[in-house]
Amino acid sequence: MRIIEKNTIRSSLVIAAVAGIVLGLFFSFFSTFYVFFVFIIFFVIGFSFVKFSDYIYKNIFFGGPPVHISKKYSQIILKELQKSKINEVIDLGSGNGHICFLLSDNDIKAYGIEYNLFFYLISKFKNIFKRKRVNFLYGNLWNIDFGKYSCLIIYPISYMMVGLEEKIKKEAKTGTIIVTYFLKFKNIKPYKKLDDVYFYKI
Repeated sequence: MRIIEKNTIRSSLVIAAVAGIVLGLFFSFFSTFYVFFVFIIFFVIGFSFVKFSDYIYKNIFFGGPPVHISKKYSQIILKELQKSKINEVIDLGSGNGHICFLLSDNDIKAYGIEYNLFFYLISKFKNIFKRKRVNFLYGNLWNIDFGKYSCLIIYPISYMMVGLEEKIKKEAKTGTIIVTYFLKFKNIKPYKKLDDVYFYKI
């Protein structure tokens, strides 16, 4: 999985901001009203990038790195949850809502939480056109009480694994099904592994 370096994105934002301000100043030397209007636009955009670059960086680019899960793995998850007679799932890091929509279309009540504002808005927009609606939340998975759900789907990042394992042990109810993709927990043993998908039962 290729993840863009954080410093690269932050540098790009600063460059975009500076470019906007410079272009605005350049056009301001021309005296026509329209050019002055263009200056205002460039300047506002540039200033906004500088002022809010940290928010943009954290919430749009790095609310969490996007993890694409293929149709093959999506079907693996769906079929295993159907076998386990799971009727309610929360997707922790729901991205554009792909898994949630698949589960909902197959009569499994789905919730999704996403910290990346861009992907959250995409999933909310797509939800408008769905017959079976998914309840999408904008927020941080660390603030979710795992004990309220009988099944958790997680696309973990390596540095989150220890914290997630501790939170699961503390909050998850006995019998809770947990699904992880690609990475596995150190001390919680999966009851089944299908390709790169791990299934656990607490």
